[in-house]
Amino acid sequence: MFIRTGFICLAAGGLLTGCLSSSSSDNDENVSQPAPPAVQAALRVGVIPDTQGGGQNSSIMPMRALMEFYREQDVDLLLLVGDLSEEATPAEYAQWRSVVDDYRDDFVMLPLQGNHDIKGTDQDWYDNVSDLIPADAIQMTGQRDKN
Repeated sequence: MFIRTGFICLAAGGLLTGCLSSSSSDNDENVSQPAPPAVQAALRVGVIPDTQGGGQNSSIMPMRALMEFYREQDVDLLLLVGDLSEEATPAEYAQWRSVVDDYRDDFVMLPLQGNHDIKGTDQDWYDNVSDLIPADAIQMTGQRDKN
């Protein structure tokens, strides 16, 4: 129903526009054409969730494969959705960073803290990911750098 009504309105508007036109062929040369609308590139967003492995490791193989895929797809923003680690140990974060650091120049990365990442301290998590958080990232009041 709505589609048919919308089509009828569009057709009627087009007919009225043509009927009310006062241009003549003599004036067509002086009429400037409006500039076409600017085309904005789409923001391409990739998501990598739950990179924690089991025990003392991160899932570096699947993580690397996804990052390669996102690199090929020209992704602009990569959301690294927690859990980044299983136990929030320095060794796990070091493994996680060994992959992430290889792709730093390819995407803007936004890491998000998950429930496994808080097994350490917020400071451990912050120390390992703060340099990835964009400077213009919006933080909730009182939550700066806690993500």
